[in-house]
Parts: sequence; C-alpha cells; structure tokens
Amino acid sequence: MAIKIIINPCSGRGRGRSSLKTIEQQFAEAGLDFDIELTSAAGEAIELAKEAVEADYSLVVAGGGDGTLNEVVTGILAAESPYPRLALIPVGTGNNLARALDIPLEAEGACQRIIKAEKVIKLDVAKVNDRYFLNSLGIGLNSQTVYNANQGFDNMTGSIVYMLAAVQALSDYESVELEIRLDSGELIEGAFLMMVIGNGKVYSRALDLIPDYSINDGLLDLCLIEEMSTPELIAKFPKFLATQHEDLAEVTMRKIKAAQIRVLNSDRFQVDGEVLTGEELEISILPQVLEMII
Repeated sequence: MAIKIIINPCSGRGRGRSSLKTIEQQFAEAGLDFDIELTSAAGEAIELAKEAVEADYSLVVAGGGDGTLNEVVTGILAAESPYPRLALIPVGTGNNLARALDIPLEAEGACQRIIKAEKVIKLDVAKVNDRYFLNSLGIGLNSQTVYNANQGFDNMTGSIVYMLAAVQALSDYESVELEIRLDSGELIEGAFLMMVIGNGKVYSRALDLIPDYSINDGLLDLCLIEEMSTPELIAKFPKFLATQHEDLAEVTMRKIKAAQIRVLNSDRFQVDGEVLTGEELEISILPQVLEMII
C-alpha cells in the first residue's frame, strides 16, 4: 500500500513541523511504503493531493488542521475516481473534525490509528462553488472570527485562539445581509449575526451549534442566528452553552441537501477554518464519496 503524507509545517503554529520526526518514525517502524511532502504555500496541498490520486496512491494522509485537510480533500476530488482512502494527523489549531471523529489529537496516537486501520467510515463531503469542505462553512461573525484567528495570536494554540478571536470580532461586528434559497424551495432573507452550514461538528466541545450532526447521512445542517445586540447575545449565551439555542426565536435550524446563498454586504466566508471570498454561493453535498481511516 503506497501512502502519501502531506504535511503543512506551519499548521498549529508550527506543530506540523515539530511533529515531522514522530510521523516519520511511526510509519517507518511499521514497515509501510510511504513518502512525505511538506507544503510551502497556501493551496499547495490541493495540487499535491491531486497528483497523489493520479499516481495511484492508495492512502492520502493530511498532516495539519482543518484547513490542510480541506485542501487535501479538494485535491483528491479534483482528480478522477476511484479515490484513495483519506486519513488525518491533526496537528492544527482547532482540529474540529478530529474532535468530532474522536481521532487522537497528538501525532503518535493519530499515526497508530492510521497504521492499524481498524476503523474505516464512509464520509460525506460538502461543496461550495469549486471548493469542498468536510466540517463547516460560515458567514458573518463566524468568518470574522476565523479571519482574526488566522491573522494574529502567533504565540497561542488550541481553542483559546478562537475564543479570543471571537471576542475581538464582537467588538466591531456588523450583521450580514443574506438571501438563502433552500433545496426545499424555502426562501430565508434578513440580517444575521452568523450563518453556519455544518457537515461535521461545529465549534468546540463546550459550544455545539449543531448537536445532532452526522458526517455520513447525506444531509447538511443549517444554523442561522439573527442579528442581535451584544447585550442580547450575552443574555442568551447560556442557552447556547446548554445546547438549547434551538428554542430561541432568533435561531433557525434546517436539514438540507443544497442551498443557494447571496451575501449582500460582504464577500468573506470561511470553510474549515480557511477564509475565502465570494458573494454568490452554491452549496451541495456528495454523500459518502470518500472512505476515511479514523
């Protein structure tokens, strides 16, 4: 079995690079046929993953965070099927998908999961325009938080980065104007604090915007939160912490297969922790298109 390991050395504020020796040692000691490539620029993992599919690698491993995994998946699906299996060594900052799938968050444990390959699942992949995502897409406060997290906090890692970035985003945030047409035909319009479309777990263990997510049910979860003042949000935040936000009048939840979205006063959105731009978004789901070792 030929294995391609694509590592973002800058992921997790350098955790990708510092984990390299451990990763090499684990796969070498297992006697596996593997090679490692390090990315040096944003988007490079897309091309490396596409080339790995075309070179008939049977397993492609992403070493990095949610953004690195996103690029690897995008590259795999840009090639012709059949697709190789996918795996993840989560050495990023947020590692939301790894948490959702209970993949060990330290390199050695994640490598052992991959080497043993005892559990393999079929995975839905969501698509927005020409990009794919495994975990979530966000517009509004969500995307501003990710933008802030990616721009600063160089000496920090983990969930604290996103907590501080969210506080920073709230200080000068303006609502986002959206027109959303769902596959059911329903039209939703208005000003929103944020919109999230989740395929996997959204946010941290302490804050589950989409508590009943499934990574392989062929559906996406839409969560819309209407605009509100900071005092209103603070007053209602306990509902979010208790996963009772669906009871709030300002929150709309839907199960969907597709959506068309127009962003009227911004061009920024995020997928899997990577900030992209676009004002018109076509969202869809590819049910169980990949196999992943977890």
